Amino acid sequence: MAHFRHQLLVFAMNPSRPYHHGNLRAELIATAIAVTQQHGHEAVSLRGLAETLGVSRGAPYRHFPDRESLLAEVALHGFETLERHLHDIDTKPLSGRRKLEAAAREFLHFVRTNPKIFRAMYEANLLAEADSHPHLAACLHRTYDGLDGLLAQALPDISGQARKLRLIAMWSTLYGFAKIGQTDILQTYMKEGLSNAEIDMAVLQTAIGPLPDLD
Repeated sequence: MAHFRHQLLVFAMNPSRPYHHGNLRAELIATAIAVTQQHGHEAVSLRGLAETLGVSRGAPYRHFPDRESLLAEVALHGFETLERHLHDIDTKPLSGRRKLEAAAREFLHFVRTNPKIFRAMYEANLLAEADSHPHLAACLHRTYDGLDGLLAQALPDISGQARKLRLIAMWSTLYGFAKIGQTDILQTYMKEGLSNAEIDMAVLQTAIGPLPDLD
């Protein structure tokens, strides 16, 4: 991961770097991720990336028909990261409740450490057109299935429909809290006397909801 981050910085900060045939698509994605991490997805443009990588303005279009297609790869990077974390959590010898708590905490940690990638994932109007980007749509589905699987372990006796409702409620609470954190809506007087850990725990308990004690 550290090596990958180093590559991103090299791509983003070395505009004279020559173009090597067969490499441009990967470099465009890596540079778009780096630009998004630093400046937000609004700063990503095919023309700007062409200038950064020292290729012709038309070269990126051989790999991406439009800016949205490239942003879909940025979002895919974020969702694949979350998917890997869910998989890692699922392999740990934890109870269903503990796995859900770990997944929720991991999501909040991801948002706080990758705020601009998070915005690209959910605010670049990509999810409404996910079917236009098959790899992104497939990763979204796998991420949902992973979280649904964790909830099924925590609530093995409820119906699939009831579990879907619980998952929607859980996701809505976590996503809303993540957005509140990004926009600093919580005023100082609202949090007076409360630690960030206490606030996080209250949100997690509300998001996950009542579960049988299977520990």
